[in-house]
Amino acid sequence: MRHRVRAAALLVRANDGATAPNEILLVKHRSRSRPGNIIWLPPGGGLEAEDSSIFACAERETLEECGLTVKTSRIAYVHEFLDQANQIHHVAFYMAVDSSEGEISLDFLPPDATDALAILEATWVGREDLAELLVYPEYLKGDDFWQDAALNFRQTKYLGQMTKLG
Repeated sequence: MRHRVRAAALLVRANDGATAPNEILLVKHRSRSRPGNIIWLPPGGGLEAEDSSIFACAERETLEECGLTVKTSRIAYVHEFLDQANQIHHVAFYMAVDSSEGEISLDFLPPDATDALAILEATWVGREDLAELLVYPEYLKGDDFWQDAALNFRQTKYLGQMTKLG
């Protein structure tokens, strides 16, 4: 079995006068494994040779997929998932974003990137809208996630293991 390290950025904000975060930045993907399915993920991807750390990976991926320059300094969540069909054991790290600059744009997607054709948009998604979407990890839909966000992701949590994404 091969192993793959993935890093993603968790960028949340309080919108419409809210005092606690109520929106998260997500990337809408066309599923490669299940045609017709749409999945929503925090901006992120696989660790590459040029990435000096998982933090650098999350920052690079956020720029590529969303056009935003972010700074990360701590791990909010870790989870694993097994892709039995392709014999890949993925370990995913989700980084809390400390700061961000720029406007959301898909203009930074490398044309030769694996996900370039699968990414449809990057946008802010309201907490109340998550229930109707296929979001990974599913933890992002729950009250515990939003409590963690309100506390600025003070501690790292292990989210467990799941099977292949849709």
